[in-house]
Amino acid sequence: MNANNGLEIWAYQGAIVGLLVVVWFGIKWVAKKVLDELKEINSSLKILSNNSLIHEGDIRLAKEQSMHHEKRLNDHTTRIRHVEHAHDICINCKKT
Repeated sequence: MNANNGLEIWAYQGAIVGLLVVVWFGIKWVAKKVLDELKEINSSLKILSNNSLIHEGDIRLAKEQSMHHEKRLNDHTTRIRHVEHAHDICINCKKT
């Protein structure tokens, strides 16, 4: 093996190490960007989860109010029906 071959091998090894360093830093940079995006997605999901809990509570409250109003309307309907029935059978209430 002569000096040129040794220098050539050393140059190739240096080039390979240099490329590996560049690839390593590239992978590291991409991984950092992916982690940053995942952190942002995670925080957005937490905010979305909190908002959905708030909206779920609001929806539950609206359903309860709707059921309460429906019950009151049914009660009013029943009372009106009883009043109309009482009025229909009342002899003195009828106009002649």
